[in-house]
Amino acid sequence: MILVIVLLVVSLDYSVACSGTTFSCATPTTFEDRRPDRSTLSIATFNAEWLFWSNGNNGPSTRCPYDHSQGTCPWANKAQADAHIQFIANKLVSINADIITLVEVLDCRVLQCLIDAMGDSSYKPYLIPGMDTATDQNVGIISRIDPITALTRDEQRATVYRSESNCGSNLEDSYNSGVSKHFIARFNVAGLGPISLIGAHLLAFPTTPDRCIRRECQATVLRNIAQNERNSGRQVVILGDLNDYDRDILDTSDSVPTSRVSNLLKYDGSTQIMINVVERVLQKSIRYSSWWDQNSDCMVQPGELTLIDHLLLSPVLNQRVISVHLYNNVLEECDTLESDHYPIKVVLATPNVEIVEDQANSEQDSEAQVNLSQLGIPEILTISFVILGVVLLGIGVVFFLLKRQQKSINPTYGTFNE
Repeated sequence: MILVIVLLVVSLDYSVACSGTTFSCATPTTFEDRRPDRSTLSIATFNAEWLFWSNGNNGPSTRCPYDHSQGTCPWANKAQADAHIQFIANKLVSINADIITLVEVLDCRVLQCLIDAMGDSSYKPYLIPGMDTATDQNVGIISRIDPITALTRDEQRATVYRSESNCGSNLEDSYNSGVSKHFIARFNVAGLGPISLIGAHLLAFPTTPDRCIRRECQATVLRNIAQNERNSGRQVVILGDLNDYDRDILDTSDSVPTSRVSNLLKYDGSTQIMINVVERVLQKSIRYSSWWDQNSDCMVQPGELTLIDHLLLSPVLNQRVISVHLYNNVLEECDTLESDHYPIKVVLATPNVEIVEDQANSEQDSEAQVNLSQLGIPEILTISFVILGVVLLGIGVVFFLLKRQQKSINPTYGTFNE
């Protein structure tokens, strides 16, 4: 099936051939805001599943596609890896977010290939390499807004004791861990102020005891990073594949965490300091971001759809939420180019933003105004009737829209609209 899809992509002339050399993209070289609409800010997170590129000669990573036989990387060769990049690019074009955090990516080169495949030069790639030598996977972003400084990491580690955890009894006395795959990106967004994005990919397997407690160590590190950013006067977004459930939000499979990850990230004692945007999606049946096909039958079975990817906002940003979108249409197929995760997007209002382009348009409109004193009575009457017709038409349109206005959930893509 993958071969058929690859041939179809190539035949439609939509395929990208990712090549070149890897490069560094942690430090911005421009400081621009290339959003087409600066009245809103849209942020998304997406585990793109092994978004790697190949030079056709066992590189730049031997992990993918060249370890395909080991059952980890899904792509058997360069053609499949390239076709997957194009598939993900097409999905991101439809999502159309301003800042997109991408999980399971190799390097800056594959992010640039993704942007090229999207055909959208308003994006730029940003990534700081992590410490995961087992998979070579990283977490990066493509963004229409440039960070104000280079992306950073925090190599601190945290210790969690078995006595304070509910992950299981058959554990060692304590565990110590850092976050091998994460980044900190700082932005200044007009209308919203200083914002820090903390993107992360935490250890897999939500209820496996030793993974559970190590993930609590990782969540403690992220919590400390977020607090440092808040202490610097910045709003915080934590997003990515956290590989755990949220105790406050039951997903479609009623998954309940054994860890304290969501509590560590969202609460300071009894005070909620971060809010999961999916709380706004009321329809439980569409609350999922991942499909783990446990028996590999290429069909969704009970318990296989879960919410383990998350997008958390600080309270001030949460007050600006306009809409939340879950792009989780499942393709029940074997050998698909689709990721096994699904994107989450939030749209925020950016009030009181002064747009230069809008000012220019207003100036042009004022210059085009008609001087009525220079016109005769017939011309004035004609203009008056035209204006009256436009006003009546506008009233009719407004009435029609008001009748149709409603809060809704899209059955294809889970969506909350304010």
